Amino acid sequence: MRSRPLGPDDVEAVCALVDRDRLPGQPASPAERVRTTLAGRPTTDPWWWQELATMRTIGVEGKDGSLVGAGALGRRRSGERHVLWLHAGEVPEVVEAVLWPLLRGVRRGDPIFAFWSATELSVGLEGLPRKHRPAIHDALLARGFTGEDRWLYLTGPTAGVA
Repeated sequence: MRSRPLGPDDVEAVCALVDRDRLPGQPASPAERVRTTLAGRPTTDPWWWQELATMRTIGVEGKDGSLVGAGALGRRRSGERHVLWLHAGEVPEVVEAVLWPLLRGVRRGDPIFAFWSATELSVGLEGLPRKHRPAIHDALLARGFTGEDRWLYLTGPTAGVA
């Protein structure tokens, strides 16, 4: 598998990834929602997204060159890092292939959170639905993230996550 930044040509492939991971009852993810998310301008909680100083998106290609996983990491002006979203069809190897480049460069001790805010991709759903997305949940726990019994689902320990 090969990782690379996502671009405008990836919108349809990201739509397919999001729809594959979609919770029962959620609507399909239209291309326009994916475009605004990739641009860092979602209309869901826009005040929160405006606090991002940077955002990095990663796509992972399978052997045939198709997009098999994607995710985003943002850094707020305060220095906090956030795994914003991740879609990998709940295939553990693909989840790892997306997480590794997203978290590379995050220093131990840097504040890092996962699935803290809603995105356009989850139609306003905050947090990670653990029972529906167990591979991502397990991968984050293996990196030292801890589940919170609040709407703010996962936070990384101050000892580091990489």
